[in-house]
Amino acid sequence: VREFKLKVNVHLQDPDSLVWTDMQKRGNVFSNTINSGQQKAVVLGDELFVYTSNTTAYKTSTAPDKYNWSKVNVSNLPSDVKLTSAVEYNSALYMVTESKRVFSSTNGAAWTEVTTLGDNVIVLINGFSDRLSGIVEINGKQYFNICKDGKNWEAENTADNLILEEVPAGFPTENISTTQTSTGNGVEKVVLAGMPLANEKETTPWFSLDGKGWASLANTMYDTYCPGMDNPAIMYYGDMFYCFGGELDAIYSSITGIAWSKTETKFLLPQEFKGKGAYSIIVEPTKDKTVAPADKRDFIWVIFGGNGTKNEVWRGRLNRLGFEIQ
Repeated sequence: VREFKLKVNVHLQDPDSLVWTDMQKRGNVFSNTINSGQQKAVVLGDELFVYTSNTTAYKTSTAPDKYNWSKVNVSNLPSDVKLTSAVEYNSALYMVTESKRVFSSTNGAAWTEVTTLGDNVIVLINGFSDRLSGIVEINGKQYFNICKDGKNWEAENTADNLILEEVPAGFPTENISTTQTSTGNGVEKVVLAGMPLANEKETTPWFSLDGKGWASLANTMYDTYCPGMDNPAIMYYGDMFYCFGGELDAIYSSITGIAWSKTETKFLLPQEFKGKGAYSIIVEPTKDKTVAPADKRDFIWVIFGGNGTKNEVWRGRLNRLGFEIQ
C-alpha cells in the first residue's frame, strides 16, 4: 500500500470580500485640523500625499508596515491652484490653476510652472502609461490634446492650425477619477468619471484609447445606469468596474462600464462612510511581478477631509488580491 501525503491550502478569508482597515487604529491621522478648503490625495512613487493647501501637504509610505505621516512644506504653488486637479504621470505630479496654468513637482514639495504647456489648460487627465490627456481652451472653445513628455502638447494649439477634437457637451472637467484597463486585443483603455454630471440622474463614464478623443458610455436603459452621484470615483479592480461617491452609501459594479448594478454582498463600503462628506479616493495598484503578500498593494485608499469634514484615512482591499497565489 502506497501512502500519499496530501497538502490542502485553504484560505481562511473569503477571496471575494472587500476588507476595510480604519487606519486611525494603525497610527495618528495626518492632521487634526479641520480644513474648510479643498483637499486632494495622490500617490507619487511609494508615497501617499494629501494636499491641504497650496503651502501644506502630508505624506506617508504606502507600504503596509510603514504607515506614518509627516508634514511637507510645499513651495511655489500659487494661491489659485486647484488641489483637486492633482494627477500623477511619469513619476511627477501636476496641478492646474484657476488661471489655467500648469505646475509640476517630482518630489511633491517643490513645484515649478510648466510654461511650455501654456496658460489655457482646463484640466489634465491621467491614466495612460505614455501620455497625459488634457483639455485646452482656444477662442472660448475646449479641445482635447495630449502630452507625452510632461512639457509639450503634441499638437499645436493655435486657432489657425487646429486639428484637435472638440470636447463634447457633458464631458466632466472637475474632480476627474480615471482607471486603466485594456481592450480585448490588449490596447490600453482609460475610463473616467467626474464633475459636473451631464445630468443629475446618471453618472456617465467616458473612455478613450489615445487621449485625443473621448466617447461616452451613456446607458439608455433606465434601470441599469449608474445613478448620479457627486464626485464619483471609478475603478477597474479585480476584473470589474466599480463606481461610488456622493453619500458613500453604495457601490455599483459593471463588467463593461455600461450596465451597472448595486453590489449587495461582499464588495461593500463600511457603514462608517455614510454621509461623511468630502473625500479623495485612490487605487494604488500592485507593481508587476510582485509575488510576496507583504509587497502586494491593490489598496483602495479613502481619505476624508476638506470642506469642513474631519480628517480620516481608511484602506480597503479585495482579499484575493493580497493572496500569494492568484
